[in-house]
Amino acid sequence: MLTRAHTDFGDVRLRVVTAKGRITRIDVLEVPHGNEVDRQLSWPAVRTLTREVLNVQTADVDMVSGATYTSTGYLTSLQAALDQLT
Repeated sequence: MLTRAHTDFGDVRLRVVTAKGRITRIDVLEVPHGNEVDRQLSWPAVRTLTREVLNVQTADVDMVSGATYTSTGYLTSLQAALDQLT
């Protein structure tokens, strides 16, 4: 399931893969990348968010401090994918 969420600093686009009712993989296809600071904050944040989501199997995880826009876009995009799958 491909989804996209817009933030003030750019889009977050995800591919969410599920099997037997479980999130098995999340591919991060796009993150805010308007400048070097965006890139430095976004990629570590999405790695942390992906790890947490795969662990707890829900979009209800804490945002990453310092990467609020990326976290919000990621979790919004993830929730949209999960909503479409149910």
